[in-house]
Order: sequence, then structure tokens, then C-alpha cells
Amino acid sequence: MVGRPAPCGGVVASVAGLLAPSAVVTTILAAEFARLGRYPLFQAGLKGVVLATAGAYLVNAWRLIRPALVTARREGRLPLVMAATVCAGAPWVYCSCKCRSMRCWRGRGC
Repeated sequence: MVGRPAPCGGVVASVAGLLAPSAVVTTILAAEFARLGRYPLFQAGLKGVVLATAGAYLVNAWRLIRPALVTARREGRLPLVMAATVCAGAPWVYCSCKCRSMRCWRGRGC
């Protein structure tokens, strides 16, 4: 048909349209980080972002865990203890499955 690009051309164009903006933004951010990274105010801002991200993670985790704990509490003491144990132990299970050791809990990474 006239006016329609070849199938491969459309795929290439769509992938380029998705990747090009991301590559440009990443390059600009890396250049600005290299330029501003040595300033104490910038470093303090990055620390604040890390703490804010950790806080958002904890709030989200609480919002996910709370309904299960409320339901377990209504059902009795044993289900509540079991649900709390599962919620508290989930990070340990995840880490042990991911790392095959508990190194990540000792600050050594996986």
C-alpha cells in the first residue's frame, strides 16, 4: 500500500520514539549530576531524597500490611500472631532467597 511504512520501519520508529527521550533525559541528568555533585547543598538534597524514599516505602508497606493485620485481629489472637510473624519475617525470607545468605542484612550486599 502507498503511504504505509514497512512493518520493520514501524517497529524501529516506535522503539526509537520510546528510547530517544529517555536517553536524552538520562544524559542530561548525568551531566548535571557530574557538574553539581560536589556541592554540599546538592549532596544534602540527595540524602533527603533517599530518606523520603525510605519513608514512602514504609508508609506503603504499612498500608499493604494493615488490612491483613486488622482482619487477623478480628479473628483472634493466634491468627494475629501468625500474621504479624509472616509480615515481620517476609524480608528475611526474601533476602535469604535472593542472596542465599544473610549478607545483605549485615550490610555487605547480595
